[in-house]
Amino acid sequence: QILDLEDLAPELHLEYWEVAGDPIAFPDPFDGEWLVMGGSPEQGRQVVFEHSASQCLRCHTIGDQGGISGPPLDAVGSTLDDRELLEALLIPSRRIAEGFGAYSAMPSTEGLLGYREIRDVIAYLKTLQAE
Repeated sequence: QILDLEDLAPELHLEYWEVAGDPIAFPDPFDGEWLVMGGSPEQGRQVVFEHSASQCLRCHTIGDQGGISGPPLDAVGSTLDDRELLEALLIPSRRIAEGFGAYSAMPSTEGLLGYREIRDVIAYLKTLQAE
């Protein structure tokens, strides 16, 4: 029996497309919730703090770690919803934090990170809540 994608929860869609093995099968990242549901906050934290391609903390701070040329991420999970987090990672110039200029110097993470890593980063960023 062939598995129908509509029968799967959105947090399993990425896995479905990975198993399908066809990179063309991935839909637009903004089509549905497949890139903002699921994910591992622990893996996302590792990407944010240690991944050589993302280098998030080169510009952003979390707690007492990181740079100052980008907005702090300490409470970003309280500030941005799922779609806004996705946009911040894939289209960083769409919304610029107040006080950080007219455009973003941040590159899109699409191409720097895989979809699973992006989903994990979003899962981690959602845990960063205001106190």
